[in-house]
Amino acid sequence: MKEIQSEIFGKNPWDLLSVFSIYRLIIASLMLGVALIGIGSLGQNYPTLFLRASIAYECSAIIFILATLFKFGDFNNQVWLQLGTDIVVISLFTYASGGISSGLGVLLIVIVAAGGILTLGRHSSGLAALAVLALLFEHSYGFLSENSFQGTYTQAGLLGIALFSTALLSQVLAQHIRMSQVLASSKYIPSKSEIHQAWGPLTVFCIYRLMLATLLVGIAFTGTHPNLLGDHKPYLFSIVSATYCVLSVIFISITLIKIGKFNTQIWLQLSIDIGIIVLLMHTSGGINSGLGMLLIVTVAAGGIMTLSTTASGLAALAVLSLLLEHSYAYFLEDDIDIGSYTQVGLLGISLFTTALLAQVLTTRVRSSELLAVRKGQDLEELKQLKDYIFQHLQDGALVVGDNGNIQLINQKGQDFLGFTQNNQNVLNIQTIPALAQAMQDWQNCSDYYHPKALHIAPDLPELQPQFIRLIGTESTLIFLENYSYLRQQAQQLKLASLGRLTASIAHEIRNPLGAISHASQLLEETLELDKGNQRLLDIILTNSNRINEIVKNVLQLSRKDSGVVEQIALKPWLTRFLEEFYVSKKTDETHVSLEIESNSIYIEANPSQLHQIIWNLCDNAWHYGRKIDQPPYLKIVVCVKTGPYPIMVEVIDSGPGISKEIIDHLFEPFTSTKGTGLGLYLARALAENNGAILEYCPNPPKSGTCFHICFPAPKLENQ
Repeated sequence: MKEIQSEIFGKNPWDLLSVFSIYRLIIASLMLGVALIGIGSLGQNYPTLFLRASIAYECSAIIFILATLFKFGDFNNQVWLQLGTDIVVISLFTYASGGISSGLGVLLIVIVAAGGILTLGRHSSGLAALAVLALLFEHSYGFLSENSFQGTYTQAGLLGIALFSTALLSQVLAQHIRMSQVLASSKYIPSKSEIHQAWGPLTVFCIYRLMLATLLVGIAFTGTHPNLLGDHKPYLFSIVSATYCVLSVIFISITLIKIGKFNTQIWLQLSIDIGIIVLLMHTSGGINSGLGMLLIVTVAAGGIMTLSTTASGLAALAVLSLLLEHSYAYFLEDDIDIGSYTQVGLLGISLFTTALLAQVLTTRVRSSELLAVRKGQDLEELKQLKDYIFQHLQDGALVVGDNGNIQLINQKGQDFLGFTQNNQNVLNIQTIPALAQAMQDWQNCSDYYHPKALHIAPDLPELQPQFIRLIGTESTLIFLENYSYLRQQAQQLKLASLGRLTASIAHEIRNPLGAISHASQLLEETLELDKGNQRLLDIILTNSNRINEIVKNVLQLSRKDSGVVEQIALKPWLTRFLEEFYVSKKTDETHVSLEIESNSIYIEANPSQLHQIIWNLCDNAWHYGRKIDQPPYLKIVVCVKTGPYPIMVEVIDSGPGISKEIIDHLFEPFTSTKGTGLGLYLARALAENNGAILEYCPNPPKSGTCFHICFPAPKLENQ
C-alpha cells in the first residue's frame, strides 16, 4: 500500500498531507479570528468554549504541520491522529455554535474525504463512523442536557449520509487507483476513453442521488417533526423534492444505458444537483439548514469521476449559487442575519479545498494510468517477443513444475518428445521415464551432473538435456538438443577433413597398391610356387583388395551426396532388394524374411543410397548374426508409428548380439572385430544424408541384434 501511495502522490504521500495541514492551519486561524472578533453566529451559544477550542486547534495545527514536514512517525498513524483530532475539535465547534444548524458539519465531510484520499480508501469508512458518533454524542448531549438543538436530527441524519457517501466515493476512487496499478501487468489494455469515462462510479453516485431524493420526498410529505427541513417554504420544498426524485430516476436510467458523452452527462447531472440542493437550502432557511454539506459530496464526485478540472468548475458554480441564494434571501426577503455570510464563506472554502484535493489526486491518477497503459503495452510486446523466441528456438524447451507437470513447452520440444494433440492436456514428465530419470539425477547431484544422450523412443531423435533451475520458483527449465543433429554436424566436419585427406592420399595409396596387386597377379601366373609361397601370395592379394576397398569406402564418404530423392514404395522395393540378396548369399526366404504392415508405406530417399544402407545392415546380420552351429537368420520389419519420424525399418538377426565394449563406439569409423569397420559408419552417414536416423536398438524383442532406420513422413503426396 505504501508503494502505491508513493507512486500516486509523488515521492511520498506526506506531500498531500502537508497540503491538508496548510488547509487546517487556515481554518484554525479563521476560527480563532471569529472567536476573538465575534463576527457572525459561530460560537454564540458557548463563546468561551469556542475560544478555547480555537486556541487549541491553532496550536495543534502548528504542531501537526511541523510533524508532517519532518515526517514524524508512521504515515497512517499520523493520518488517524490528525484527522481524529480534527473531528473532535469540529464537533466542539459545532456544539459551541448551536449544533448542526451552524453549518460547521461541512468541515467533517472535507476531513473524511481527505482521509479517504490520503489512505486510498482504507480508513474513510472508519473516519466517517467516528464523525457520525461524535455528531450523535454532541447532538444528543445538547438535546438531553439542555433541551436545545430540537428538530435537527434530520439534518444530522443527512450529514451522516453525506459522510458515508463521501467515504464510499473515496473507496471507489481507491479501487480505480488500484486497478490502474494492475493495468501494467494485465493482458487487457484499455483505451483512454475507457480509462476516464467511469460509468461505474457514476452509477454508484446515481444510486446515492436516488436514495437522497427519496429521503427528502419522505421528509416533505410526512412532516412529522416541528423543525423539519422545508419548514421555511414547505410547498416549494415538496415540489423541488419530488422533481429531484423524478430526475434521479431519469438520470440513473440514462447512466445505465450510457446515453450521450460521459463528460456532458457529468456536467448536466451535477449542475442540476447543485441547483436542486441550493433550492432546498432556500426552502429550509438557507445556510443554517445544513444542506450545504451535500454540495461538497457533489463537487468531490465530479472531480473523482472525470479526473480533470471539472471539480473547480463545479465548486465555482456551487459558490456562485450559494452567494446568489444567500444574497436573495438577505436583500429581498430580509430573512437571515448578515453574520451567516461567515458560514457561506466557510462552505465556499470547503468546496474549493475539496476541488483542489480532487484535482491534485486525480492528476496523479491520470499520469499513473497513462504510465500503466504504456507499461502494459511494453509488457505485451515483450511477452509476444518472448513467446515468439521461445516457440522458434532450434532446441526443444520446456518448463517443469515441482510436481512434474509440464507448464510450458515449445513446438520443437513437442516434436522431440513425440507429443500429439491427444495428450496435450496430460503433460507430465513422468510419462517420459528417460527424461524423468535424468532430471532426478540432476537434482540429486546438480554440481557434478554431466548430461548424457537419451533414447526417448525408437522413432524419436536422440536428445541431450540441459537443466536450469528458475530463480524464485520451484520450476525447472529444460533444453533438449537434437543429439542426432549435433552428431550429424560433427560428422560433416569429419567428412570435410576426410575429403581433404582422401584427395591427397588417394593417388599416393592406390597407385602403388595397384602396382603391388598387378605384380602379385603376374607372379601368380608366371611362376610355379609351392604351397607355402602360394599362401604368402594369396595373403598379398587379399590384403591388397582389402586396402583398395577401404580407400573406395573412404572416397565414397568424402564425396557423399543425397543425389536425386524419390518417393519409394517400401514393399515392392524391399521385395526386389531381397531377391537380389537371395542370389548374392545363395539363400531364400527361410533365412531372410520380410514383415510389413501395409502395402502403401512410402518414404522419400535416394534409391542407390537406401540400397547401400539396407545392404550393409543385412550383410552384417548375415555374417555376424548367427549362433555357433546354426544357420543365419534375419528379418526386415517395417511399421508405422507416431512422431516426427513415423516410418521405421528394422533389421533384426538371431545372433549373440554385440559386446558391451564396442556398443558406445559402434558407429565410429574403423570400429570392428572383422572387416574394415566402415559399414555401419557409412550406413549412418548415408541415412542422415537422406534425413533419416539409424540407431542401434539396445533392447531387441528377442536375443540378437536390432538396428532401426526411422524416416520422416514423405512431403510429396502419394500417387
